[in-house]
Amino acid sequence: MIADLQYAAANITMTADPTCTQVTKYTAYGLLSRVALYEGTFEKYQTSYGLEGNANAFLQEAVAAAQAVIDSGGFSLYTGGESIPTGHTAFSSTATVPSPRR
Repeated sequence: MIADLQYAAANITMTADPTCTQVTKYTAYGLLSRVALYEGTFEKYQTSYGLEGNANAFLQEAVAAAQAVIDSGGFSLYTGGESIPTGHTAFSSTATVPSPRR
């Protein structure tokens, strides 16, 4: 999967999609970062599998992919306000939800 994401990040030329419906170069880099971070931390901390020797390579791949997204300058962290909800308000509600009928 990592090799496929590396290929996608290197070969997708679209860097922005105003419709937010297509995969861009930075979508591939973002997913590559997540997959490499997951694999790197799994190998580093699940020592019973004997895979610790590869962990740092995956973690460095995660850092490099995330840095590519950061360096693009096209993204920023949401800090609250306006019409986009924060993590807490996006996933919490005081409204009652009817239970499903069986």
